[in-house]
Amino acid sequence: MSFRTVFMYIKNACAACGGKLSVSSYFMKVKINSEYKTNISLCSLNIALEVFKEMNLIKLHRYNDVDDVDIEIIPTSEKVDLNDSLLLKRIKG
Repeated sequence: MSFRTVFMYIKNACAACGGKLSVSSYFMKVKINSEYKTNISLCSLNIALEVFKEMNLIKLHRYNDVDDVDIEIIPTSEKVDLNDSLLLKRIKG
């Protein structure tokens, strides 16, 4: 899975929506797959969202229906190494 592709989509979509993206994660998966000619799964997308949140790249709010999310980019000028994510370390074992 390409975290870069997911982040590029989020960054562009947030910019187009005035800074905050409100969307279903399923719809986001379909859009990413269509626009970036990839095949990301819903599970992989949700892992990417949680990693971005953990690494303070985005603000993520999930509603009672966990498919519906609000996303905002957190501005940063620093490079972030996603391999430092505790979630990814746990998944990779």
